[in-house]
Amino acid sequence: MDIMFVVVLSSIFLNFAPLTAMTIVLMSLLDDVRITTIAYDNTPVGDKLVRWRVPRLLSITAMLGLFSVVETFGLLLIGIRVLTHPHLQDYFGLETEQQLQTIMFLQLVAGDHLLLFITRTGSWFFVPPFPAPGLFFAIVLTQIVAVLM
Repeated sequence: MDIMFVVVLSSIFLNFAPLTAMTIVLMSLLDDVRITTIAYDNTPVGDKLVRWRVPRLLSITAMLGLFSVVETFGLLLIGIRVLTHPHLQDYFGLETEQQLQTIMFLQLVAGDHLLLFITRTGSWFFVPPFPAPGLFFAIVLTQIVAVLM
C-alpha cells in the first residue's frame, strides 16, 4: 500500500518515478511468496478467547502505514537532494536516477518484509515462539533475491 502512495506522490509533486513498472511487478511477486507462508507461522495463542479491538487495530495499522510512507518519501527526498548536488553525489556514491530507483526498491522490499518479524508477536521478535521455518526462510530468500536483482 505504501508503494502506491509513494509512487503517486513522487510522480505528482516531484515529477520522478521512484519505481519502474517492472520493479512494482517484482515487488508484488516477492510479497506473494512471503504472504503465502504467514498462515503457517508459530504465533502465540492465548488461553482465553481473544476479542478483537478493531478501532485500536485500525489506528495502529494506520500509524504504521503513515510512518512507512513518510519514511520512504523522506528517503526519496534525500536521494533527489543528493542527485542535485555534485559534492553529495561524490560523498554518497549516488550518481544516477537508476541508482536511486534501486535504493527505493530495496528499501520498500526490506521494509515491508522485515516489518512482519516485528508485528507477529507482542514482544522481541526472536524469542520463543520463533518464526516458522517456512516464514523465516521465505522472508530471507526474498531478501536475497531482491538484493541480487
